Amino acid sequence: MIYGIAAIAVVLLIVKLNNRRLILKKIELEQIVKERTAEIVTQKEEIEAQAEKLKITNKKLIELDQFKQGMTNMIVHDMKNPLNSIINAPIEVSPNK
Repeated sequence: MIYGIAAIAVVLLIVKLNNRRLILKKIELEQIVKERTAEIVTQKEEIEAQAEKLKITNKKLIELDQFKQGMTNMIVHDMKNPLNSIINAPIEVSPNK
């Protein structure tokens, strides 16, 4: 009978110790989750700020590209007109011969 009570006491002690170990591990894991969640929130805010900067930069690039296209078209048009008059000019043959 004493051995039975001792065995039950040992089992209860092991269960209690295991339960305490699990509670401590749970607290440790919850702290890790809290820290990592904070890191993720910070990274998300940084990414959102970078995305906003990229949107602004992209808009500026689009505006610059449109300006470049307009300037290119204007330069091509301005260069075409004098060249057309040279290309389409009548060829004069000198009457010396």
